[in-house]
Amino acid sequence: MTETTAAHASDPVLGALGPLGAPVDCAGSNRLDLAGPQALWLVTAGELDLFAVDAERQGHWHHLGRLAAG
Repeated sequence: MTETTAAHASDPVLGALGPLGAPVDCAGSNRLDLAGPQALWLVTAGELDLFAVDAERQGHWHHLGRLAAG
């Protein structure tokens, strides 16, 4: 059983939503643009800091919080 399969078996949310998407490896990335209001992101490992900025990426970045796995 792979780590992902084991996680799906033990987490009902990941088990229900995981097969609907595709994994994204964010290791080493300093920025990931979200895909808009029709996308759902599920943090399965580690943590992500969430920031808001205007569409042109100008002006002040507002830290909204840190998202942990789960």
